[in-house]
Amino acid sequence: MKRFTTTFWLAFTALTLLLNLSFHEWWSLYWRDLPPRPPLILPKDTYVCDYGSAGITDDCIYLYGLFGVGDDMRKSDLLLMGSSHVKCGLSAGQLSKELSAKAAHPVRVYNVGIAEGFSFTKDVINQNKLRDKPAVIDLFSIYDNDSVSPVADTTRKYNALGAYCHVGEIWAKYVCDWFWDPFLPHLYPKRIMPLDTLPFKLTIGALHLGRFLQTTAFRSWDTGDLLDFWSPSRGMINSQPGTDLRPYDRTYEDVPNEGIKLPNMAGAQLSGQRPHIIYTLLPFDGYKLGIVPKEAQPFVPIAPEGLTLSDGLHLTELGRKLATERLMQGLQSQGIIVNLSK
Repeated sequence: MKRFTTTFWLAFTALTLLLNLSFHEWWSLYWRDLPPRPPLILPKDTYVCDYGSAGITDDCIYLYGLFGVGDDMRKSDLLLMGSSHVKCGLSAGQLSKELSAKAAHPVRVYNVGIAEGFSFTKDVINQNKLRDKPAVIDLFSIYDNDSVSPVADTTRKYNALGAYCHVGEIWAKYVCDWFWDPFLPHLYPKRIMPLDTLPFKLTIGALHLGRFLQTTAFRSWDTGDLLDFWSPSRGMINSQPGTDLRPYDRTYEDVPNEGIKLPNMAGAQLSGQRPHIIYTLLPFDGYKLGIVPKEAQPFVPIAPEGLTLSDGLHLTELGRKLATERLMQGLQSQGIIVNLSK
């Protein structure tokens, strides 16, 4: 019996290795034609801020000011706040350089764009004691003031240690998948198939074959700026040409017909201390300046002409550069830049 058991496990192990090697050879024929993996970027100058189905690190990092981000926000002269539109559509690094050149001394800008409604941004403001900081706020995040994602709801229940552990878990998953990606495909049940894992469909019964690596976003520690998106089927997205912004003859489908409102914006939601707030609205497919509320003053418009989008809502790298230039011009033309540069 003992000999049979030993023989069985030796045969099973040999068969498993043979199948894996065969599977690897078959997979490598597909893999070599796929976009190359992103760099294996460990948290240093750049970090993974969003990794497929594993989760988002931004909510934890910004809410609890992890890895020195809280200090960076408090030491900044101007914050860029809003949803993922700000995360993708404005450059704190670019604005810092332009404001510093005008002021003839360093002016630090930090990007606090988070893919949540403004309710969560208020938590970040209060948790990190940012109520006295000048801020440019994109109005898109405010219309959905009290709405937060399940990720944000869970993040609110953590303490700092739990937040660190959650971020570490996501980064570990990215590193593990990065190493496995060239060797074998990943089997995903149809019901939890991640978006955009392959440019074509391969199925085995109720399973989909996909890449181990999933859609990944990278962000800068120094400025909070989004550096790039990586897609399993398209590679690095930010550096690719985007679609032209389509005519804005209708409002975005999720914006209420009556437009954006500012519930309790004048002080109460910021614990009674009103910072120097500057409003803007980054163009997106179908946006209308008509949805801007009268209370949103000062308002710096950003013209849509020539801007490009990656997906209908978020600007490309070129679009971000132009939008940031137009924001800078608007700040300057309205005299706001004088106050920021002191």
